[in-house]
Amino acid sequence: MKPIRHHLQRDLLALLFLVIVAMVGVASLGAYRAGRMVTESRLQENLLHLTRDVEEILEQVEEVGGEVERLWRVDRLSTRREPELEAYFQELLHAKKDIHGIAFLDEEGRGIHLRKSSTGTPVRVSVLASTQGSPTAAGGWYRIAERQRKPAWTDIEWFGQTLHPGLALLLPIFREGYLQGVIRVEIQVTQLAGRAWANTPLDGSQILLVDHRNRVLIRPRPDHLDLGGGWDDFGRPLAPETLPLFHKGFQKFDQGQSIARIQHGGQTYLVGKDTLNEPPGTRWTFAVACPETAFWTGSLMGHLALLVGFGLTLAGLVGWRIVHLTQRMMQPVEALHRAAQSLENGRTPLPVRSDVLEFQTLGQAMVHAGQALERERGLQAQLETAERLRIMGTLAGGIAHDINNQLAAMVGQLNLAKGYLTETSPAWDRIERAEEATGRCSQMIRSLLGFGRRTPTVMGPVPLNELARHGANLIEQGSAPVELRLRLDPRAPRAAGNRAALEQVLTHLVRNAIDAMPQGGQITLITDRISNDQVMVAVSDTGVGMPTQVASHIFEPFYTTKEIGKGSGLGLALAHGIIQSHEGRIEFDTHPGRGSSFRVYLPAWDPEGDEDLPTATTLAVPSGLLKGRRILVVEDEPTLRDLIQDALSREEAMVTTAVDGMRGWAIFQEGDFDLVLTDHRMPKLTGLELLAKIRIHFPHLPVVLTSGYGLEGREAELREDPHLRLLPKPFAFNLLVRTLKDMIQPRSW
Repeated sequence: MKPIRHHLQRDLLALLFLVIVAMVGVASLGAYRAGRMVTESRLQENLLHLTRDVEEILEQVEEVGGEVERLWRVDRLSTRREPELEAYFQELLHAKKDIHGIAFLDEEGRGIHLRKSSTGTPVRVSVLASTQGSPTAAGGWYRIAERQRKPAWTDIEWFGQTLHPGLALLLPIFREGYLQGVIRVEIQVTQLAGRAWANTPLDGSQILLVDHRNRVLIRPRPDHLDLGGGWDDFGRPLAPETLPLFHKGFQKFDQGQSIARIQHGGQTYLVGKDTLNEPPGTRWTFAVACPETAFWTGSLMGHLALLVGFGLTLAGLVGWRIVHLTQRMMQPVEALHRAAQSLENGRTPLPVRSDVLEFQTLGQAMVHAGQALERERGLQAQLETAERLRIMGTLAGGIAHDINNQLAAMVGQLNLAKGYLTETSPAWDRIERAEEATGRCSQMIRSLLGFGRRTPTVMGPVPLNELARHGANLIEQGSAPVELRLRLDPRAPRAAGNRAALEQVLTHLVRNAIDAMPQGGQITLITDRISNDQVMVAVSDTGVGMPTQVASHIFEPFYTTKEIGKGSGLGLALAHGIIQSHEGRIEFDTHPGRGSSFRVYLPAWDPEGDEDLPTATTLAVPSGLLKGRRILVVEDEPTLRDLIQDALSREEAMVTTAVDGMRGWAIFQEGDFDLVLTDHRMPKLTGLELLAKIRIHFPHLPVVLTSGYGLEGREAELREDPHLRLLPKPFAFNLLVRTLKDMIQPRSW
């Protein structure tokens, strides 16, 4: 293998004289081709510049509408506070020079409409208030927004007494499926067109903007047209009688050409187009036509013609040697070209084989670059998934405390209600089912928090066949025409896991299987012992299956192929996270048109670990331990606070309550208490901060710390305090009483 320098020196020394002459011809041809490329490139740059300029105006309109909607949703703006609403609209119109008018109308027919006058001062166009009687009395645009049910642009309208053409963005506001009002933001086509005309970069160029039905939004500016009139053509369809140049160009575009050369008026025009992608839903097309003479001069064309003729004359003299050189060099060059295209398309290129050292080295570098890009894409995908999980954990954490407070209140009410009933009462079974439902709801919250690794999983023995029958019940209770088959291994041991969490996993898998068979089919549930340490439960269907590009994303949060409203993209992501927290794995096979099979592998429960696990209903509770005890209850949730007080009062304890941590600390300093029961997440002073203050003066005082969220990751540290108990929400009240009695056992502190 010899370096390229050796080959070039040997061949080019013989060709030196002829190549110098031939280069003139090649340069002329290259210059012409390059000139055409430069011409088309400059046209595209000019088109992109104009497109971005218009998109900025449209995005500004959308931002204004979005800001008004946001303020309305948080009740910062209201049609009931009309002066405040009018002042805000005036401020918007003064600040946004491209916005011509803005209006808001609610479902009761109240609203306001401001529009700039000829001097640019915002004036009130109409009062959309109770005098109208209904929202539809204000005009057809409310009905349009009601039908569209999403942001949409109106057709060309004629604003004010000057009858200038304009466009309006309508943003309907829905809450719980009902239309609450419509925001209307207006721009003048005159202003939009004037700005586009002013930014036209080349002399003699013409611009055109049409909507998705090829109706003219911005037309070319004739020499006699000024900004004050002549708007009759706006809003009309593109036609050969009015705009023949652009009509021919659009015909070329329909044939697949990206840049069209059109003969018009004795000149050659280059016509290019670009589609406005922002804001979403516009689907407008921008076209620019520039005379080719704007890029080329006559003298340059003459020199090019002379160079081309001279080069062609000499081409035959050097052809025989050029063939030899190209045969030797072009094969690795073409291979490098294909390698570069592979890199551009995100694929790892094939190795380049050549006896030229430089080509071989460059090919190896491209292969290494492709492998590096693949690794980078993998890392980027992992980063995006981690970010989605973090966002999901943050969202779940933000609502976990409030939801767990309400669940704790519901559990308390159910526990207290059972105290007034006997097991033979007709309501007993219903109350127990309600308690089971609150337990499953609590587990769902823990599963969501598991995205951010915020909560540990409490393990126990889970009968695998009972888990499969839970999935079978979901199928039998449904209305889908599905045939169920069970293949349960009677020898299957119990799985090690959290039953509620695993039921949630199976629920997601079964529901996905049912959704995959809209015309009916067969679902098979399988349990099996894989080994002494591992068990398996599987869900198979005969549905539509999944293509490869879908199957590679099914465990990603928020990824779904279902219609809007039928799937959140969280089911399989939740299932995957739960199985990982159980130190298991989930595998699947799918075949388009033949169905899918999901297999969940879990660790088996160790029989040596079997023992009577303490529960809220089986623990022996000594009686009389709380009678006369002074207990301070610090809880910011009123319903839960009252329930705790009621439950402890029934145990004849002396209960004092506080509404937050700061008030609890003040009461604690004034009294003498045997035990403190406090929530963690409270305003002014958290439970941990209250505990720290108490421990300064009373290091051995029993304290029970409850929390629906916020102590994740600190459990081990807090359990080092022998006089502290952690009680996660929601909790059963008999478990609460048992915990307090255990803490209140006679001891010295």
